[in-house]
Amino acid sequence: MKVAFFFFPPWDPHFPSYTTALFRGSTLKAGHEFFGFDLNIDIYNSVQKEDKKIWNAQSANLWQVDSDKIIQKYSRYIDSCIEKITGLRIDLYAMSINVYSKNIAFYTARKIKENNRAARIFIGGPQCFPAYDGLKILKNKYVDAICTGEGDLIWIKALDHFYKYGNLQLDVPGLSYKKDNGDIVNNGVPEIVRNLNSIPFADYSDIDFRKYGNVYNFSLMTSRGCINKCAFCSERPNFSVFRFRSAENIYNEIVKHLQDMHHNPSVSRWRILYNRIMPYRRMFQYNRMNLPYISFNDSLLNGVPKELERFCDLVIRGGHKFSWGGMALIRKELTFNMLNKMQKAGCYNLAWGLESGCQEVLDLMNKKFFDINLAKQVIKMTHNAGIHQSISLIAGFPGETEEMFLKTKEFVKEFKDYIVVGIQPMMLVKNSLVSDKPEDFGIKPGSDWLKWQTLDGTNTYDIRLQRVEALRSVLDGKLITIDK
Repeated sequence: MKVAFFFFPPWDPHFPSYTTALFRGSTLKAGHEFFGFDLNIDIYNSVQKEDKKIWNAQSANLWQVDSDKIIQKYSRYIDSCIEKITGLRIDLYAMSINVYSKNIAFYTARKIKENNRAARIFIGGPQCFPAYDGLKILKNKYVDAICTGEGDLIWIKALDHFYKYGNLQLDVPGLSYKKDNGDIVNNGVPEIVRNLNSIPFADYSDIDFRKYGNVYNFSLMTSRGCINKCAFCSERPNFSVFRFRSAENIYNEIVKHLQDMHHNPSVSRWRILYNRIMPYRRMFQYNRMNLPYISFNDSLLNGVPKELERFCDLVIRGGHKFSWGGMALIRKELTFNMLNKMQKAGCYNLAWGLESGCQEVLDLMNKKFFDINLAKQVIKMTHNAGIHQSISLIAGFPGETEEMFLKTKEFVKEFKDYIVVGIQPMMLVKNSLVSDKPEDFGIKPGSDWLKWQTLDGTNTYDIRLQRVEALRSVLDGKLITIDK
C-alpha cells in the first residue's frame, strides 16, 4: 500500500520534519511504502528572498491571519506539486496540522480530492485535539477521518484497517470519522503512549539535506508533556502525563542517524570533512557548527536530570561528535559540574523558559522548581560552561504591575551580555489555565487571545506592547518579538 504524508509550513527551514520522519519509521515497519512531502521546505526554496521572512518564528501567526493571501500567492506551486503526487497512485493521504498550518492543509486536501475523488484523507496533529478544533475538522468535506490525540498507536491500527477494507471507518478510541452519508462518528481520545521507548525511531534516511542548507540538522524528542503546570501554557493539559525516553534509547537512535548520514549522498561533503578531522579529535576543540546538530523538540530536555546525565555519559564514552540543544528548565540539579558535562557531550545551546525576571510574577504564573535567584546562578554557570543560551519572557501576565515589570527590565539589563532574549505579549493560549478560567485572573470573559484586557483596565494590549518596546530599548533593538 502506498501512503503519502504531507508536512506544511511554517517550520524552521533548516530542519527536516520530525513528524514526517516518525511516520516514515512507523509506516515502513508496518510493511507499507511511504512518500513524504515536505511542502514547508519546497515552498520556502521556491519563493523570493523577501518572502522568506514569514518563516521566521515571530511571523508564524501570519500563516493563520493572512492564510488566504499566502495560499493564493503560492497556489500555483502547490497545485503543480499535487498534480505530480496524484500520478503516484497513492492509496492513503495523511497530514499533521496545527493552528498555523491548518488552512494550507485544507487547501491541499481540496486539491487532492479534485484530482482524485476516491482519495482518502486522514488528518492528525495538535489542531485535532478536542481542546482546539477537534471534530470541527471533520465538517470540512475533504477530510475523511482525524486522530484526536497522540497518533502513534492509532496510526498503525488505521493503516491495517485501511489496507484490509479500503476505508477509515474504524471504531477505536482516538479515530473519529465521517460516514458515507456525512454523519460524524466520535470515538473520543486515544490512549497515550506510556512507554516512549516502544515507538519506532524516526527515519531520515531518504532526506536530501541539501534542501535544508547543506547541513546535517535534525530533530528528536526525548519526552512528552511537562513536569510544570504553568498557568499560561497548554503543554501539560495537552499531553496529560509527563513521559520520557531512556538515555540508552535516545543515544541509540542518534547513533543510527549518524550511521545513516554516512550512506546519504546529500551529506557527502560533510562526511569528507568529518573523516578528515576525526584522527585529530584530541588535538583541538571542535567548531561545533561543522558537526551534525540535533534539536531536542521537548518542552524541557532535563525533565529527568539523572537520565540527561546518563545520556551525556553515553555520548562522551561513545566518542560520537555532534552538537545539540533545546528548551530546558532551570533547576537546582544543573550544577556547574553537570553543565560542564553537558558541554563536553556536545550541548551547544539551551533555551530557558524563564518568562519573567520578577519573583512575584513567577509565583503568579505557578512556576515551580526554581526562583529568580537560582535562575541568576544557573545563567551565570551556563555562560561560564561555554553553552549558548536564550530566555523567553512574557510581557503583561495578569497581575503584573509596572513595578514588577521594572524588575524584569533590571534583570535583562544585568544579563543581556549572557543571553539572547525573546519576548511576546501575554497570549491566552487555548487549554491553558488562564484561557480556561479567565475570571480567576481578572480577565474579561471572551476577550481576544492577544488583545485581551483585565477587568480593571490596568493591563491592556497597548500596555503590553509598551513593555515589549521598553525591553527593546534595553537591548539596543536586539530583541526577538511576536507582536501581531
